[in-house]
Amino acid sequence: MNRKKDEYTVGIIGGMGPYATLTFFKCVLDNTPAKKDWDHLHIIIDNNPKIPSRTRAFLFNEEDPVPMMVESVNRLKNSGADFIAIPCNSAHFFLPRICQQTDVNFINMVDETSQVVISSEAKVVGLIAGEVTVKGNLYEKRLTPHGITVLQVSDEEQKHVRNIIEDVKHNQVVESTISKMSELVHSLEIRGADTIILGCTELPLAFTGITTHCNVIDSVDVLAKAVVRTALGVSSIRTPQ
Repeated sequence: MNRKKDEYTVGIIGGMGPYATLTFFKCVLDNTPAKKDWDHLHIIIDNNPKIPSRTRAFLFNEEDPVPMMVESVNRLKNSGADFIAIPCNSAHFFLPRICQQTDVNFINMVDETSQVVISSEAKVVGLIAGEVTVKGNLYEKRLTPHGITVLQVSDEEQKHVRNIIEDVKHNQVVESTISKMSELVHSLEIRGADTIILGCTELPLAFTGITTHCNVIDSVDVLAKAVVRTALGVSSIRTPQ
């Protein structure tokens, strides 16, 4: 039951938002090939919902989230984290600045998700995500050079995305939330998307029961798998049945 020599301690910057952090933690557990409690990873979560809004900082130049995110990084490092994951796509817009102020290794959620998209041989990707991820072109920068077209939702549809995210943040996912999500998916499907990226960590919680002909790539699941692979020092993992 001792820690394996090749197993690393995972640090997670959480609270952006809390329910998304909870979902991510469960996703890591679900993707860990564990038969006993002690087979799971050593994970340290700094769940700090006081980190300023990434969206409001981006859109309205309000309080910068970087200083508090750097504080979180340092707390995790001082607690023994070997590397850090941030289950928030929007936060990755600020990651270059965080990296300039810290010396910890990060698993980049957007990079990992983009690589899965590229490996899937997708041609036209529909992106459903928050304003920072969309307007910051986080996925376009990585996918367009590979000849992949990224479709964004309309400005009016983006308002629905924001409402869906807020429903999840308030733990108020209802039938209308799922319905709005379904409409967004089908709208992108009609426009020619062969793949959908769930580019916000709240969105999987509003995806229950939705069917589509598109390949759906969940950034939460992608990051969780990358965390497990990195922590165990393996190139691939077998998800427990």
